[in-house]
Amino acid sequence: MLKREPLHSIRFAQSKAWSLALDEALALADADWTSHFNQGKHNGGWQGVALRASALSSVPIAPGEHAQEFYKDQAWLSACPGLKALVSEIPCALKSVRVLRLLPGGEIHEHRDAGVSLKHGEVRLHCVLQTHEQVYLYLKGRRVPMRQGEWWYLDVSQPHRVVNRSAQPRLHLVLDCQVNDWLQAQLHDGDAGQPWIDPLDPQEQFQHFSERVFQDEGIQASLMAQTDRQGFCAAVLEAGHAAGYRFGIAELQSTMNLNHRAWTEQWIL
Repeated sequence: MLKREPLHSIRFAQSKAWSLALDEALALADADWTSHFNQGKHNGGWQGVALRASALSSVPIAPGEHAQEFYKDQAWLSACPGLKALVSEIPCALKSVRVLRLLPGGEIHEHRDAGVSLKHGEVRLHCVLQTHEQVYLYLKGRRVPMRQGEWWYLDVSQPHRVVNRSAQPRLHLVLDCQVNDWLQAQLHDGDAGQPWIDPLDPQEQFQHFSERVFQDEGIQASLMAQTDRQGFCAAVLEAGHAAGYRFGIAELQSTMNLNHRAWTEQWIL
């Protein structure tokens, strides 16, 4: 029997209250936002506001790994009825609730969030408040086509990264909650969303360049001449840009890491 590949991202609902919630998020002052605590995983443009948090966490926007009863609503939740209405669309036991902002030019480097997926019984849900076709979120190397007003489940225990090449902030409402029968049913009936058709997608640009490499003996020779990872990466970027493709080191490193994992995981039963 063929083993079905698990779904790592599922669009499961269209919000009824996202527009008012967006207005409230946009009205927050810059001083209200806190830089994301995971400083090594972004370039400075990732920020958050805690709507529900645990006092046991190091900072309010850190989701933590505490029992559900330790999480309490914060002042922002009662002050923002649109965001509160949006949260109430998910009838699950809630833990952390945050609004997360990625500024123009912001990058969230590839990482995993341990213990947050369906198999762990606790999931991270996203409702998209504001986005753009040039906001790129990749999960296991594939772009997730998230659009405004949509609710998504993302298996963030898998490698994921985001880059905002647009001129506006990306805004998401992010909930950590416990899986129940209602959510299981929603996810069962969900889908993969409507794909973005974007020739500027840097991951697609890298894929097209990769296909060209197999047809160009000159590029192959220059890459095979490299004797270390740093030199190889620099040669790939130089050859790709010279050929007119627009991708960066993040696309290259993500693909290399995924291929390494695939090679390793084929031996794990």
